[in-house]
Amino acid sequence: MAGLKDTIKMLADDEKPIHPNTFNAYNEMAFKVKNRKSKNPKFVLNKIYEVLDKKKAINVNTICIKDVSTLADYFIFAGGTSTTHVKALADEVKFRLKEEGILPNRKEDCSDYWILLDYGDVIVHIFTEETRKLYNLEGLWDNTRKIER
Repeated sequence: MAGLKDTIKMLADDEKPIHPNTFNAYNEMAFKVKNRKSKNPKFVLNKIYEVLDKKKAINVNTICIKDVSTLADYFIFAGGTSTTHVKALADEVKFRLKEEGILPNRKEDCSDYWILLDYGDVIVHIFTEETRKLYNLEGLWDNTRKIER
């Protein structure tokens, strides 16, 4: 974002025209940075639970990692019955949180079988059950506190 800000300042100082898309890109980045951690993580967790429950995600688990990692405060693990279900779950989480003004910092389609949504303090892993068992991320974080909802 600093690069965009510097570019806009340089163009303005040189009295050169600035394309509207440059402003749009800067404003979009500023919005994302501003909203990265502006919502309470518990609010984000509850909204994600609501969406995953409504869309019939299977075996939804949450762990608190804030005491053992700087990655985030919480990981949510959810299962889908197929690659189509995994994509539908991720798309619905993104859509519903966007309605609340919460955008993901990053979305990773690790494969058709695993999608990761990074909401700053909350990271969501949505897998097919086979992929979830294969990678066993929950087992890697055994020393963390499970969150009951």
